Amino acid sequence: MNPLFFILKARNFILTKKSKKFPYASIGVGGISMGGSGKTPLVIEIIEYSKKNKINCALLTRGYKRKDKTKKIIFENEKTSPFEIGDEPYLIYRKLNIPIGIDKDMTESAKEIIKHKKNVVFILDDAMQIKKFYFDLNIFILTEKEIFEREKFFPEGLARDFRKEILNANAVIINRKMKKFKKYKIEFLEKRKLPYFFAYYKLSGFFNQKGEKIELSKRDYLLLVTGIANPSSLKGFLSKNFILKEHIKFLDHHFYKENDMRKILHLKERLKCDYVVTTEKDIVRMPFTYDFIIYPKIKMEIEENFYKEILSCFIKKVKTEDKG
Repeated sequence: MNPLFFILKARNFILTKKSKKFPYASIGVGGISMGGSGKTPLVIEIIEYSKKNKINCALLTRGYKRKDKTKKIIFENEKTSPFEIGDEPYLIYRKLNIPIGIDKDMTESAKEIIKHKKNVVFILDDAMQIKKFYFDLNIFILTEKEIFEREKFFPEGLARDFRKEILNANAVIINRKMKKFKKYKIEFLEKRKLPYFFAYYKLSGFFNQKGEKIELSKRDYLLLVTGIANPSSLKGFLSKNFILKEHIKFLDHHFYKENDMRKILHLKERLKCDYVVTTEKDIVRMPFTYDFIIYPKIKMEIEENFYKEILSCFIKKVKTEDKG
């Protein structure tokens, strides 16, 4: 048996017993896998909805794999980079322009932010791994594979926690990714009366690094380049709709270098590919610009009841407490 199984079991037992409430208004977003479940698109969707409803949001994160390991507090309209704060926080910051605290000690980051911003709701982007706290609202996300199959623990698979930890959520999102929207019953969640909602990625098109929309033909030859934990959904979508010639796969959070680009260019020319397709998260880690490097722009679409039953109720409660 994987040694990580026993380590996680002991860690969860010890830390959960000492767990206490996070001292500020908070939403925890998490999952059982190391990556690929859709936490970042879910965080973006939650923040966008909250901002539309006049809620001040800030992101608290550890900035996994960033090059600068010092504590960082970034406020609106500041200059920063993925090297400084990490690729996922940078992508969120670039899209939403909200305060971000990057440090292992998230309570200290929160204290710094509320010195400058009042009535803030803190969004934590890897909440299942933060066992020392529980949050006002816990939203966990699973892929369909994680519902029907037990993912092996790292390094044999992508799992880094037990599936039963999902039961600590206030709501569960089932991410169908690039598949069409579809609902069905999930028995182990139904038995525990745990609210769950389905989501998928809505594609608005392919764009190059300049932000220009690119119209692809089904006859286009594509080279896929990824540095994310689980690119299988994107790879399957491209294989189904275009001519996917090859896939170069780097490690998750990989920061691209000139040697990588030479390898990509060489393979593109050899295979006579029209475009190099990557992800929006990969784009921010590429220090070079070519018109033929494109990415699919996606937005997470979640069924309407999630907003009515979960987010709206939470926002109403926050606004009531702020008035009090």
